[in-house]
Amino acid sequence: MAPRILNIPRFRNDIRPRLLHPSLTKIPVGVFTPEEERLLKEALSIDDNDDFAAVKSAKILESLLEIHPSEPYLMIRVADMRFVLNSKRTASELYMNLIDELDDAEVECDELDTWTSKHSRFVHMDKTRELALYNGMKYAPKMAWNPNVSSEIKPAFKLEIDSYRELRDLWPSFNTSERLDQFYNLHCIETNAIEGTFMFHRLDVPRLVVAGFDEQIGLPKAEERYQAGLVCSEEDAIGILQDTRKALDLILEFSSSKTSHLTPDLICQIHKSLMQTCRVSCVLGGPRESRIQYVNIGMTRDNTNTNVIVNSSAVGGRIQFCPFNEVGAEVMAFCNEYNELLNKEDYDPFGLAAWSNHAFVDIHPFEDGNGRMSRLLSSIPLLKKGLPPLCISESRKRQYFEHLNNLRAERPKSDYLPLATMMCESTLECLQEIR
Repeated sequence: MAPRILNIPRFRNDIRPRLLHPSLTKIPVGVFTPEEERLLKEALSIDDNDDFAAVKSAKILESLLEIHPSEPYLMIRVADMRFVLNSKRTASELYMNLIDELDDAEVECDELDTWTSKHSRFVHMDKTRELALYNGMKYAPKMAWNPNVSSEIKPAFKLEIDSYRELRDLWPSFNTSERLDQFYNLHCIETNAIEGTFMFHRLDVPRLVVAGFDEQIGLPKAEERYQAGLVCSEEDAIGILQDTRKALDLILEFSSSKTSHLTPDLICQIHKSLMQTCRVSCVLGGPRESRIQYVNIGMTRDNTNTNVIVNSSAVGGRIQFCPFNEVGAEVMAFCNEYNELLNKEDYDPFGLAAWSNHAFVDIHPFEDGNGRMSRLLSSIPLLKKGLPPLCISESRKRQYFEHLNNLRAERPKSDYLPLATMMCESTLECLQEIR
């Protein structure tokens, strides 16, 4: 009788060869802690018809693989899950890593090796075709990708408006940890709301600002408390807020260093912290419909061979971002320009914030989370000058995106003053909301 293989039907890859070696079919002894083994068994015992349970299971498997990256029992299940959720490139890489582990253990896996090599070639051919189609599409006027975005004209103004002076004078009064935490919490709520990630009931936002994002904050159990957004689960919404706060803490730590130097690796580290909950999530797939979404976190699109398109009625069509094969070079150029500008004593904080926001969003280096990342990185010039981190309220969403689209349309002679002014005014408004 064939062994009973603990697996999740939802994430089973029926295309690959079947493998029956005990290292792949039986939970290994002495590898996991009792708590890890409990979580693993929980992950493998879900109701396959429950999307939210499947998401939780996938998150457990991914988290355990980070702790035990060379454990075949986990590798095969996570690779299958990624494959089924359409992350074919990272699934292929994990299958190949698994083959290396099995070879080292002298486990027969020739069929898997042959299948993986064939599948990897197909993935490469598909991605090559996708890239050609991406570069040949028709995009909205002035919304096609323009290489070397980081080398475009930089802002040369000094922001001299009343809101800047008021912001500069008000921020030192936020000298208690309680008031600082409240403003940082508001940043986390607004930066996600502006992306449509979620929307809490208006009466609960002040409580979240004050209490923070612990799961036990005791919000009232009204049916309409969690009202809307791309994310379908209130638990995930709270998890995303927690992740955003952790990423903001990394930005605060980075900004406090006298020798701050932004690198692609650091950007990926911040992104991984920001998007932990979003790696696998249940999101809206249509009216009253949901789907499970997988996002590669902490790795740029050149490593996942993924292109990104946004359809925008505001610009009358598609917006193209950096093709995936150019992302690595563009991110490195962005870091070089960013560090050079940040090291100048006389830089204008909101001018640099506006430029970095525009340049980073234009590159769109990740599959998801680029807007939130851009606002985190745009906070560094402000923090370095003794100002609060950037906070753009959801009420300014339309104005904010209009400014970004205008910067694209005006290049290379982009005028950053309108965006910088709006950033300053919105941050002041958010600060006054706390006060």
